[in-house]
Amino acid sequence: MERILSLFIFIFLDEIADEIMCYCRILPRGLSYPEVSIGRVLTNEKYRKKGLARKMLLQAIEVAKERFKAKEITIGAQNYLKE
Repeated sequence: MERILSLFIFIFLDEIADEIMCYCRILPRGLSYPEVSIGRVLTNEKYRKKGLARKMLLQAIEVAKERFKAKEITIGAQNYLKE
């Protein structure tokens, strides 16, 4: 039996510099955690302190509530990007 996963990925892209500013993914409940989760949250060092990750996470939370009917959300994040 084939399992089809539904997930959402947010990527804020600087099209002029052709680089990722920030990124996260939303996973359905039961895949990584019992709850819907937002993970792989990262912000390129060059774009930190500009409020981009906050905007992205607020949008991600809304998508988690709308698409996955999330009442609880687990958020996981990685360490700073390493060169």
